[in-house]
Amino acid sequence: MEARPPGRRLLQDRQPAQRLVLDDPGFSTNPRTEIWQYPWNGGNNQRWRLDRLDDGSYKIVNQHSGLVLDDPGFSTNPGTEIWQYPWNGGNNQRWYLDAAFP
Repeated sequence: MEARPPGRRLLQDRQPAQRLVLDDPGFSTNPRTEIWQYPWNGGNNQRWRLDRLDDGSYKIVNQHSGLVLDDPGFSTNPGTEIWQYPWNGGNNQRWYLDAAFP
């Protein structure tokens, strides 16, 4: 694992064949830009900061755009596209981190 400053994490898929990470396509700074999975290339558009909040959740901030991961419309439907959006403190921008696999 490469060294990172405190609070900086690489969010990546657990697929062993590819190192897919969360990616802000085209280094966008536009709200409502859909976040993709994309092979790791080291760009700031693939670097995310985890800011712990008082309730134990995290806001996940893109290093390039300064925007946060956002679940549009507070959706509970599987397959909902996640986008980046300015921080507004809504529950749709608060994320809990749990181990997905043992």
